Amino acid sequence: MALNFPGPYELRYFYTVDSRVHQLRHSLQLNDTPSVGDAFSTIIPIERDGDAVTSLNTHVDNFVAVFLPFLSSADGAVNRVELWKYTPSSFDAMYVSVYDISLAGTNVAATIPASQVIWTFRTQEGGILKITILDTTVGAGISLVPPLPTVAQNIADYINNNNSIVLGRDTSYPFSVVGYYRGQNERLFKRLYR
Repeated sequence: MALNFPGPYELRYFYTVDSRVHQLRHSLQLNDTPSVGDAFSTIIPIERDGDAVTSLNTHVDNFVAVFLPFLSSADGAVNRVELWKYTPSSFDAMYVSVYDISLAGTNVAATIPASQVIWTFRTQEGGILKITILDTTVGAGISLVPPLPTVAQNIADYINNNNSIVLGRDTSYPFSVVGYYRGQNERLFKRLYR
């Protein structure tokens, strides 16, 4: 199997839960090459259907809207999103821009420390894309395949939509949910309790 690299660009969503900082990342393609410091409103990504008309800040706002229900309104928030550019066929990244959001989680339930939810998707080239959120309001449970609970299905629908900008590391778009997993993140659990 070929080694897959992030990029050509990557969005890094920085979120905090009870003062713990986490990142959710995904690759994407852009229509043009932005300059360092360009506003997200002037950057246009390429969507799965080939369109390149909607600004990056709009795409980010739409994704964050389906992301926030997994964070507790008491102690969770998405703080900012950074755009990075990768050197082809490497893990070397260069900072491009930042979008300050500072939006609190929307779930009234309490955070379950060290919890995690993971979606896996099959990409058009046969690879796997994983989306992981840590310190959520979702407790451990059995693995699920579609149809998923509504908030989980909202993420899946966003990722699988023809207007999605999310790329797998094989540089192809995801098209099918393989599974949804609810559990505990062992590394985070050890950091919190040992």
